[in-house]
Amino acid sequence: MQKITSTTYVKVLEKWVQAASKYFYTPTGSPDIMCYGTGESHHWAVQTNMNAFAAFAVLVTSPDLDENVIGMSQKELLNITLKMLRYTLRTHLCGENFCSNNKKWGHSWISVLALERMMHGFDAIQEFLSEDDKSAMRIILESESNNILDHYEIVAGIETDNKPESNIWNGALLLRTVAYYPDTTRKSEYLRKATAFFINGISIPSDETLTKVFNGKMVKEWHIAPNFTKNFSLNHHGYMNVGYMVICLSNIAMLHFSLKACGIAPPEEVYFHARELWDAIKLFTFSDGRLLRIGGDTRARYCYCQDYAIPMWLFVLDQYDDIDALQYESAWLRQVIKETVYNADGSFLSKRLETIARQSPFYYTRLEGDRAVTMSYGAYWRRSYKSLPQQIHSNSKEAEILWQDEFHGATMVRDANRIAAWVWEAAQKPNGLCVPSDRSDMAVWQHNLSGELITSNTPIPDIISNGHGI
Repeated sequence: MQKITSTTYVKVLEKWVQAASKYFYTPTGSPDIMCYGTGESHHWAVQTNMNAFAAFAVLVTSPDLDENVIGMSQKELLNITLKMLRYTLRTHLCGENFCSNNKKWGHSWISVLALERMMHGFDAIQEFLSEDDKSAMRIILESESNNILDHYEIVAGIETDNKPESNIWNGALLLRTVAYYPDTTRKSEYLRKATAFFINGISIPSDETLTKVFNGKMVKEWHIAPNFTKNFSLNHHGYMNVGYMVICLSNIAMLHFSLKACGIAPPEEVYFHARELWDAIKLFTFSDGRLLRIGGDTRARYCYCQDYAIPMWLFVLDQYDDIDALQYESAWLRQVIKETVYNADGSFLSKRLETIARQSPFYYTRLEGDRAVTMSYGAYWRRSYKSLPQQIHSNSKEAEILWQDEFHGATMVRDANRIAAWVWEAAQKPNGLCVPSDRSDMAVWQHNLSGELITSNTPIPDIISNGHGI
């Protein structure tokens, strides 16, 4: 296995700069701000720019930066990076500018996620920020925290109100605001609601009787409802969703490393059920790091949730010293590099998603930005924490596994030779899968072992449409 260092990630990001530059937007009359992507106030457009900013911020502060590869000087890259940050700061509800659709962003159900995913970039570029930049960020973090405190009701549930990931990122922002600004006026309120968010993040049915105490109350007193089944299967978006199991741990990872940088030990509830969830996710991971989504997926294949496995793996390495995560990280990174080389233009997905790029730059830049920001986690955290393992010399053996989940009507068996699964509550119901254990490329989620009837455009006879036929 090749050694993984910060430089490994930096070399991938360097090539992305020129590919990303095709999607820069500068508002008319505001030459001091710019964004990556379409620039609307819509939450994914906002996050797309924040992700790209974080990737550029980590890259421009890297001691390994090669100006010849990125095609510009470090000073030029820094100027672009600061403009991207200032687009975010000034188009918030608290700022003086507007997004490209003449609206502002903020105080939405997902605006906190955008901030959480970019904050390592804000940390990385501190020495280059003006006092106005720092003040604007404080105003935004406190504004979003107050909105969570005053207007966000915590809910949870397996079938309805299933919000484990958003409960986690909201709790994370509250703790982050306290960590960055310990003199913030509503500190005690932030801390209390953060506990409630985390206890109702990776929550399971047995929590309703759990007497373990966090922040002065027993779990059963904090508990609202389970988001996961008893064996940590997640029914997100209405199907067994392995990808969002990963998203939950990725957000814990972002807070984990930020608090570590601040020299602050996270409250114990941040890691509530995190280890058990990781143990479940490992069951649904190919040896090459690709997610084994036995419940299917509704997104572009091996994008988004797959990308956010990078922060999850780094967190698991640091917190639980699970060396299997390093195997996954290394193998997945090789695939990312291989696809980038195949594209030949520095982009991550241009050939595979050529049609999407042409039809929806909004969605294409979002997926590119997701991959870029996850590369930046690897670059920044491996630069900051040299204690993270970099190399292993042998892979773990494939264990024999039988896993079942009553709620999803799911069964999976896997060993060194094959993986076979059947899930009734899947993205495309039902979903059957049978592949060699080392062939993630054969794992097609849609209709793999289940048939599909598609009619022609001929009108359906009345006898059938009236329910008297077949």
